[in-house]
Amino acid sequence: MISAYYNSFRELSCVNEVLYSFRKCYVNNQIIFVNNGGDVKLEKIAVRYKCKYYYEDDNIPNDKNLSNVLKQIKRFLSYIQLINTEWILLLTDDILILNCISNYENILYDINSKKINNQDYNYLSGAILKTSFFKNLSMEISKVENDIMKLGNNKNLNFNMGLNYLVNNNNGTIGNYHGYNDMSCITDLKTKYKDNLLITLSNYKLLNNFPLHPNLLNFVKNKYTIVIYITEEENYYNNILTQYIKYIDIKDIYELIIIGNDTELNHNIKFKNIKYIYYNLNVICKLEDNNNKMIKKLLPLAICKYVKTEHYIVIDQNYIISKSTKYEDLFSNNRILFYSKTWRQLVDDHSTWMASLQVRTLNVSSVQNFIHPYNLIIQNSLMINGPQLLCSNIVYQLLYSMDENIEKIENIEKIENIKNSYNWKETILTLGASPYELYWIYLMETLRTNYYKPSDKFVL
Repeated sequence: MISAYYNSFRELSCVNEVLYSFRKCYVNNQIIFVNNGGDVKLEKIAVRYKCKYYYEDDNIPNDKNLSNVLKQIKRFLSYIQLINTEWILLLTDDILILNCISNYENILYDINSKKINNQDYNYLSGAILKTSFFKNLSMEISKVENDIMKLGNNKNLNFNMGLNYLVNNNNGTIGNYHGYNDMSCITDLKTKYKDNLLITLSNYKLLNNFPLHPNLLNFVKNKYTIVIYITEEENYYNNILTQYIKYIDIKDIYELIIIGNDTELNHNIKFKNIKYIYYNLNVICKLEDNNNKMIKKLLPLAICKYVKTEHYIVIDQNYIISKSTKYEDLFSNNRILFYSKTWRQLVDDHSTWMASLQVRTLNVSSVQNFIHPYNLIIQNSLMINGPQLLCSNIVYQLLYSMDENIEKIENIEKIENIKNSYNWKETILTLGASPYELYWIYLMETLRTNYYKPSDKFVL
C-alpha cells in the first residue's frame, strides 16, 4: 500500500536511524533512496536496508533559492515514476517511524500531514502523498515550472512549500492525518507517545551530527554476537560456555567474544565450529581496581565498539538457558523481545535508576520536556538488568552522548592507542548507575523504546 521516497546528502547517523525505524514497520516495502551528490557511504546504508539506490552528481542545495526548489521538485517527480503503490511516505533526515499504518482508510488527501502552529501545512517531512496525483503532475512539467516561478522570492520558499503550492494550484487536497506528528507539538505528543499512538514523527533532530558505530557499514547480517566475561574461577569458562552453546544455533552466532584477565586463558579455550575472539580485560575496561562488580557495570557498554553485528548479548554465570534458542526467537514482529518490569514491580529502592537518571543529567521528579524520559513511575515497562539483546549502534550513540572522546579512536583494532579511561566510565562507577537502565533511559530520551517489545519468555 505504501512506498517511501528519501533524498539525502550526508547525515549518515540520521539516515541509518530513519531507515532502521522504517524497516521495523515495513519490512519489504519499496524505498527509493536518492543520494543528492553527497557522501558515498550512504550507498552501503541504503543497500543494507534494501533500498533502490540512485546517485545524482548534481547536488541541489536545500535552500530558499527558487531555481533549486524547482530542481528538487522536478527530481522528485521524475523518481515517482518508479513507484506503483497508492501512497508515498516522504522520508527526510529528521523523521522517525514509530508504528505501522493500521488503517489506510484514514488517509484521505493528496498530501496528508498536519497543520503546525496554525501555519498552512508547511511541515511536509513524513507526510503521506497520493502517488497518482503527483504522477499526473509529472506529466505536465511545463505547468509545474510556471506554477513554481510564480512564487518568486518568497521568504518562506522551500521544497515543502513548493509541493503544497502545486497541490493547491492544481485542485489537489491537503489535510490532517492523525498519525502525523511533529516534535514541536509537545502537549499533543505526550499522550500519544505514552499510549503508543504515534506513527510518523517529524522534526526529529536528536541524532544530528552523531557518529556511526565503527563497524556499522560492514555489520554482518542475520547473526549476533555473544559476549562472555570470564572470572578467575577454575573451569568456569568451560562450564558456562558448554551449558550455553548446547542450547543455541551456532549458525546464528557470528562471533563469541570472550573477555578475561588471565593471559594464559586464550590458549586454553577451544571450541569447534564457532568463531571466537579473546580480549584481555585491560583492553576493554582499564581500571585500577578490576573487581567483578565494577566490570559488570561497564562491560555491557564498553564492549560495543568491538562488536561486528547489529545486536549482541552479554552473559554471565547467572544466566541459564532452559531450551533451544534461535536468533529469530529473540524477535516478535521485528521488535526485540526483552524482560521488563514496571516501577512498582521493582523490589529494590530504585537507587540505580536514580543514579542512571543522574548520569543523563535528568531528575525523575522534575517536569521534563518531551525529549526527556517521562517519569519512570508511569512507564508501562522498564528494561531491567541483563542479559538483554542490545543494539550495537544505539549503545555507541549512548556512549558518544556521554563522552565524545570515544569518537577519537579512529581504528578500534589498534588497541594500544585506547585511552586509559573515559569520563563516562568514571561517571557510571561514581554514581552507581546500571548499564541496562542507562540504555533504556536513553531509548526513552530519544523516543525509541518501540524498537523493543516486553516478553514473558525471559525470567531472571
